[in-house]
Amino acid sequence: MSYQGLRKYSLQIGLINCQSKGEKLWQKELPSEVSSEILQKVQEGSAVMRLARKIELPGNGVTIPVITGDPEAAWVAETDKKKVSKPGLDTKLMSAYTLAVIVPFSNQFKRNAESLYEALVQRLPLALAQKFDNTVFGGTTAPGENFDTLATVTGQDIGTDVYKALVAADADISANGGITNGFVLSPQMKSELLLAVDANKRPLFV
Repeated sequence: MSYQGLRKYSLQIGLINCQSKGEKLWQKELPSEVSSEILQKVQEGSAVMRLARKIELPGNGVTIPVITGDPEAAWVAETDKKKVSKPGLDTKLMSAYTLAVIVPFSNQFKRNAESLYEALVQRLPLALAQKFDNTVFGGTTAPGENFDTLATVTGQDIGTDVYKALVAADADISANGGITNGFVLSPQMKSELLLAVDANKRPLFV
């Protein structure tokens, strides 16, 4: 799949001190280089972002043309008029949405900001990537009408025949004009694949 159907995202992370009674509240934004590193790791940790095609998007969004049908060629005689066939075209609005989080921290980290930033770089990317992926797959409500999800796509039951289910999924994608470029597996699905065997009890997936 590509970003024609997904939306550009931005990242906002705020830090807020867990204050004790009588203490002054302290908060700040992350340095740009730390935010950039976190965002890079989010892209690496998100299954959807790794498989999707990235499109640069201005802050106010952009309208892009989408091909909905291909032109059709036809055989003609030497002197006959050539057939005119136009592709189907539509437009799609791509909007920017913000994924944000406020992270509380103790005074211990306030005195050592570098350790705080290192901890955030290690822990935040996975949480943000999981939220993004979960939204794309329909587990979390989309942030707006221009954020497409896979909530209504056809599901395939893998309970009885894992291999057949994967083939059926590929066939469904092809029938709708797409090309399978990868699979996103949950830990549970990975276990199902490893348990799948042929008639001679040999693993189908290794």
